[in-house]
Amino acid sequence: MGFEIENGLLRKYIKTPGETSVVVPNGVRRIAHGAFEYCAGIKSVTLPDGLLEIDGKAFRGCKKLTMINIPKSVEKIGTDAFDETKLIEDLRKQAYKDYQDNKVDVLYCRTIIIDSALIEVKLPMYGSTIGNVYKREEVVFKVPEHITCIADNAFYDMERRETPKVVSIELPKGLKRIGYSSFNKCKSLTHIDIPEGVTSISDCAFFGCEKLESIDLPQGLEVIGEAAFSGCAKLRSVDIPDSVVRIDSSAFSGCKMLKNVNINRDIPFVFADSFAGTKLIENIKKKSDFVMLGKTLLCSSQPVTGDLVIPEGVTVIAGRSFLGEKITSLTIPEGVTTICDQAFQDCEKITELKLPSTLRKIGTSVFLRCNNVSKLVLADNPYLELKDNQLYKKDSRRVKILTLKK
Repeated sequence: MGFEIENGLLRKYIKTPGETSVVVPNGVRRIAHGAFEYCAGIKSVTLPDGLLEIDGKAFRGCKKLTMINIPKSVEKIGTDAFDETKLIEDLRKQAYKDYQDNKVDVLYCRTIIIDSALIEVKLPMYGSTIGNVYKREEVVFKVPEHITCIADNAFYDMERRETPKVVSIELPKGLKRIGYSSFNKCKSLTHIDIPEGVTSISDCAFFGCEKLESIDLPQGLEVIGEAAFSGCAKLRSVDIPDSVVRIDSSAFSGCKMLKNVNINRDIPFVFADSFAGTKLIENIKKKSDFVMLGKTLLCSSQPVTGDLVIPEGVTVIAGRSFLGEKITSLTIPEGVTTICDQAFQDCEKITELKLPSTLRKIGTSVFLRCNNVSKLVLADNPYLELKDNQLYKKDSRRVKILTLKK
């Protein structure tokens, strides 16, 4: 039995002829994409407590695999992690049998669960389901209370013309994370209540839930992923908990009716397009030269050319806020503490730049391809260092921020 393991990441299982049972060593925190893919001889796998992530297709094609445990510590299971295994085939058959034996409601006849992980949900047909008539057109789907992990894409695009409409999904209290694309295109979903304990809503989690009207986000939530609620066209209002530290790109983009976003504090990391295509942004642009959420500057209301002076009172400049603008001189005032990723990327015409002493955090690629900056005014700043025409972050990695033109 052999493994390629680095810093808690099991990159690859090295096949051993005749080996049918595999015990993953203690200390492994993540199993990489395709690590056991098409290891056709494996029949059973034992995973260690403390494992956090199983990446997509990790065990795909292990055709004889019938036994695996999912520790309660697991927070993420990637797409098709157990695809093309006998385990999944058997579980699907067992779910159907449980329905036939009246052990489960027909709504759950195609729900696949391994230990405390919900792997996939497919709805039964409306009107002519498996040997019976399914009479409920609108339903509430209750995820079992013992579930702590919902796999990526678990509910993805589960509705068809012939299936019942899931208008609400009740999530268990022990859930830790909403996985990638978990509820993508649940087109009849009108409300979702995210339980306390969930710290991250992953990318595209509720993308295209076009009838979603309301969401309850819990205190303790830290990250709202890229396009997490994008295209939720009927969403009108959202309360952002104080615990949130990051709202990724396009998180609420295309939520056409969204006009109220209640934020009681500055979000340390947000993008210019996090709320693009909403009534909120549309209304702000009509009234102001800059789009602000609290003390966070999202973007300018109009294209920028020439000199740009960031308004007084701003503390955070959002990611991609002035991407590619034709700025020639840029002044960032005292009080600004954070510039998020790619804020001024491709602003190729900038020749003069002034940075404040209060600046503490600079994201990645903030001044990427700003190759014509020849004059830099740098206030006394313990976070930044200018040496040999190179601007660095003062930390152990010494990340280069900008090179001045000679």
